Amino acid sequence: MRALGFENLTQSYGIGEVSGVQMEKVSDNTLRLTATRYVHITALSGDCVFEDNYFSMRKGEERVISFRTEIPSEITLETYTLEECGK
Repeated sequence: MRALGFENLTQSYGIGEVSGVQMEKVSDNTLRLTATRYVHITALSGDCVFEDNYFSMRKGEERVISFRTEIPSEITLETYTLEECGK
């Protein structure tokens, strides 16, 4: 049986990792995401306009995401992946 696994991370433009994706600040309006394993859905949210905010990532893949915001706020990184469950 497969289930949808979910984890999230809220950062104030900081550095962190959630369920196979590392998030790193590159500049005031740019983030670098690096996948340490396959992630079915990677979603970014916040009071920003992201150039891309919803995508899959393969192990080792890196994405640099730019965004626009009037007032700096928190950015939430959420990941969803298929995982084996139970017996």
